[in-house]
Amino acid sequence: VLLGILNGGNIVMIAKEECKYDIRLGQHIGAIWPAYGSAMGLALLSELTDEEINGLYPEKLPIMTEHTIPTRRELKEKLLSVRLEGVSFESQGGWQGTEGIGAVIRNASGKPIAAISIGVPVYRMNQTKRDQCAAIIRMGASLISYRLGYQDSRGVQIRDLEEIRDYWRNRRG
Repeated sequence: VLLGILNGGNIVMIAKEECKYDIRLGQHIGAIWPAYGSAMGLALLSELTDEEINGLYPEKLPIMTEHTIPTRRELKEKLLSVRLEGVSFESQGGWQGTEGIGAVIRNASGKPIAAISIGVPVYRMNQTKRDQCAAIIRMGASLISYRLGYQDSRGVQIRDLEEIRDYWRNRRG
């Protein structure tokens, strides 16, 4: 799990928790990469207006892998789906062989201040795991936001870590 903040058009990783598996996605605290190539970045970029996106990026985006979003127009289209789903999905756009799922963290006034993501090697991912990870990342972002004082106007908010644990136990049988 990664925690990052937006700095201009880049995401800066400020915290991480590594998995128990031998094969991990090796990111270090302080790492900086283009926001359009990461799940955390896409989550945070989805909170910006089209004009703000125009000010951050040229029409043709620098390519990091063969799956990187190539243009600002396509980035804006991707951000529309992130806004609708409340979670971002990024597959191999920043790092070959990895998939990320991210969500925004809000402060007490509702302002997006950070994002969290789960990074998974693509060979471990399928639609069932993608759906489970999306639910977990939404819940995690909701809990952190709640603890920062954010009150979701829809009344959908995770208030305790035990709610996430219960969800995970029930999903895994």
